[in-house]
Amino acid sequence: MHFLKRKNKYSQYPDSEPEFCIEGEKKFLISDFKGALSNFTKAIEIDSGNFDAYFYRGKAYENLGDVDKAIIDYRYALSIDKNHAAVYFRLAILLYDKKEFSDSLDSFNNAIKFNPELPNIFFHRGLTNAKLGNYEAAITDFNIALEKNNKLVASVFNRANAYAKLKRYQDAIHDLNLYIENNSNNASAFYLRGICKIALNNTGDAEVDFEKALKLGHKEAKIALEKYCLVKSV
Repeated sequence: MHFLKRKNKYSQYPDSEPEFCIEGEKKFLISDFKGALSNFTKAIEIDSGNFDAYFYRGKAYENLGDVDKAIIDYRYALSIDKNHAAVYFRLAILLYDKKEFSDSLDSFNNAIKFNPELPNIFFHRGLTNAKLGNYEAAITDFNIALEKNNKLVASVFNRANAYAKLKRYQDAIHDLNLYIENNSNNASAFYLRGICKIALNNTGDAEVDFEKALKLGHKEAKIALEKYCLVKSV
């Protein structure tokens, strides 16, 4: 948020508009999203071409759980000024959550076009590519995300998933080993590593992973033990 620091920006608008935006920001910052929504709406009523008011009203809608209205505002903001990675990113996240993966991917692509430095954009685009079955592209995205931020360990786990989908089981296991070193309570990681080991005919080690996944609460681990390891799990 930045209206408090940019009063001069609104000098060409009627006196009340910057005040609505400033008050909207104040309310947003204290999580009064309904109040912020009201103020940004009043600013838009005065000037329907106010990019910032649409963007931040969209964020207020998003925080209130009104995803569809947030999407409408983000898209309208971009119709005013399309050169904003942050708006594309928020739009892409919401479209992903709605399972509109193709549109989400388009928005992530645009976000990267205008800001290619943020690792989170590449990470989330990787998730989207994976949902669309673009596993090689997903791996590339996770690689870039890790190059930009090597602490983004979720990229390692999701890259392992992509490797497994491509039947590159050794690569998947390598990533899962790295991931589990620092995330030893992730049941899904143990389960996936077990599945990869089964694919490589390493039943003994797979059984250990499935047992660990089961103890951590992975529901499908019991089925995997009985199916692949001939173990009657408790």
